[in-house]
Amino acid sequence: MKLGDFLNNQATKLGLQNDPALIAILSNSDIANKEIDDSFAKPLDNGLMSLDSAKNNFGLKNHFSATILNAVDAKLLEDLELDEETLASVQSEKSSYNKIQLVKTALKQQIEKLKTSGDPDNKTKKAEIEKQIKELNEQLASAKQQSEQTVKDLQSKHDNEIKDFIIMNHLSGKPYANKDWTIEDNTAFSRTLIENALKEKGAVIVKDGNSLKLKQANSPDLDYYHDNKQISFSDFADQVLASKKMLAVNNSGTPPNTPASLVQVPSGGAKVNTSRFDEAYTESIGGQDN
Repeated sequence: MKLGDFLNNQATKLGLQNDPALIAILSNSDIANKEIDDSFAKPLDNGLMSLDSAKNNFGLKNHFSATILNAVDAKLLEDLELDEETLASVQSEKSSYNKIQLVKTALKQQIEKLKTSGDPDNKTKKAEIEKQIKELNEQLASAKQQSEQTVKDLQSKHDNEIKDFIIMNHLSGKPYANKDWTIEDNTAFSRTLIENALKEKGAVIVKDGNSLKLKQANSPDLDYYHDNKQISFSDFADQVLASKKMLAVNNSGTPPNTPASLVQVPSGGAKVNTSRFDEAYTESIGGQDN
């Protein structure tokens, strides 16, 4: 597989296939036509999923659902004294949520039988069954909460992966002064310098849609300002790298214009449309109920 095809595949998963920075890389035939062994490229290409692919992957869904809910299944069979017919029905049901509903239905039926029976111990038995139903409701609520947290964790992990991808692609397009270093070394060292400067200034990088913004570290809901002026990630990065003499300069002593980057901050404070991520997140939570 050619390196250009590999990079284009990964960018497509993020919706960045038309980004100027990627196009600039692919237009360089020496880079784009470099061959990558398929035994290395294909497992990476197939293993790295977009958010849409991951949330619709049956294997992933089953894995995380089973991890959360198997404990609930075991608890049900251990604590509840079910008749053989109900037990068989529960064991044959694959959905843990449906299993809980089956057990609750069976217990409610037992309560109705106790109400019509003349057994003097009915009051005690009824109280015990009602207690079991309450515990089942609590287990179901706990399982749903854990499932929602799993989706949030996956969303956070995916957002961080996209953020890292955007940062590294942005930095890889810079005109670095040290030509003896590889682009990977220049990019990695530049990111370290920027991260250190952000920490010193009390700022953090956040992903806003498919763009990057700087926020205040102690109040991530607030934009980062310097001298009463909002600073973009791109400007901050250029200032840091220029101060550390990481960037090449032209005859006038200033860094030349860098290629268009992946980072695009909307003008006039416009908000990036993040509906695609919001919808995918909502659908992922809903998918945990099956």
